[in-house]
Amino acid sequence: TDTDVWMVKSTDGGATWSAPKRVNQDAAGKQQFFTSFIIDQKTGYLWFCYYDRRSYTNDQTDVYLAFSKDGGNTFYDFKVSASPFLPTSGPFFGDYTGISAYNNVVRPIWTRLNAGALSVWTALVNTVVTSDQVQDPTPYSLDQNYPNPFDETTYINFKLYKAAKVNLKVVDMFGRDIATLVDNKEYDYGKYTERFEASRYHISSGVYYFVLTVNGETAKRKMILAR
Repeated sequence: TDTDVWMVKSTDGGATWSAPKRVNQDAAGKQQFFTSFIIDQKTGYLWFCYYDRRSYTNDQTDVYLAFSKDGGNTFYDFKVSASPFLPTSGPFFGDYTGISAYNNVVRPIWTRLNAGALSVWTALVNTVVTSDQVQDPTPYSLDQNYPNPFDETTYINFKLYKAAKVNLKVVDMFGRDIATLVDNKEYDYGKYTERFEASRYHISSGVYYFVLTVNGETAKRKMILAR
C-alpha cells in the first residue's frame, strides 16, 4: 500500500553504503514503482523516472521525474505525463521505463496502457538547474506546426506543464499581428491544439510566425504559407 523510490550511494567503490534516501517527495501512503535512473555526465545531477499514484485513491497512474543537484541529499519531483492511465491485470505490463539526460536535456520514456493496448511515450524536458537555486522545468513546450509548409490550414500544438494564462497569435515577418488564436485564456495542465486557417485573414504566400506567450514568457516558431 506504500511503495517508494529509494536511493543508496557509495563513495568508496562499494565498500560502504549510505542510508536509504527517499526520492519521491509526496506524503506517505501512496505508491511509486518501476524506476529508472541516470546521472547527467555533464552536470552531475541525478535523474529518476517512475510511475506514481499520489493523486488517486485507485490504481490510476501518472509518470514523474525527480532530480537531485547535490548528489542525492535533496530531491525535487514533478509530473511529466499529461493524463493518468489505469493498468489492468490482462496485458503483461513490465518494467519498461527508461531515461536519458545530458546537460539538462532530459528524455524519459515509459509504457502506457489504454483500452488494453500498450504504447510507448516520452516527454521533452529541458531544465535549468543552477548552483544556487532550483527552477521548475520550462512550464510549456511549443511544437512545430503541421503541416508546414501549408496551403490553407495548419495546426499548432502546445503543452502546458502547469496551469497558465495563454496567448497565441500569428504575425508576419515584420511582427505585425495577423491573427489571435488564443487571447489570454486560462488553461489547465495538458496538451492543446489550435487551428490556423489562412483564408480567413486574406494573406499571401510567405513566411509567418506563430507566437505563444505563457504567463509572460514567449516562444516563437516560423511557418510557411505556400499556395
